[in-house]
Amino acid sequence: MEGNVDHSNSIDSKFRFAIIVAKRAKQLINGAKPLVDHEAQNPLTIAIEEVRQGLVTAEILDSVNLYLNEVSQIEEESGETEELDETEMDLSLEDEETAVKQV
Repeated sequence: MEGNVDHSNSIDSKFRFAIIVAKRAKQLINGAKPLVDHEAQNPLTIAIEEVRQGLVTAEILDSVNLYLNEVSQIEEESGETEELDETEMDLSLEDEETAVKQV
């Protein structure tokens, strides 16, 4: 623990500690930057250290997850818009083909 204060005692149960660590490890696996300098490369080990140092809490994870959900929702909506644009493009191509056949 490199001489840092252990904040894991402030978490009310070992199960909540495990959930927080697991969620943070998943973020690290998905590309989040570590908040601690640690020799370990294992995301789970890094997540445990971050929680022990009080750098990651359930509240922080919840706010990050809310943000990520909003971002993915925006991306989905913009993806639907792109699909509509492609559909519109297909319709305009059909119109051009019909116009060429009529000439």
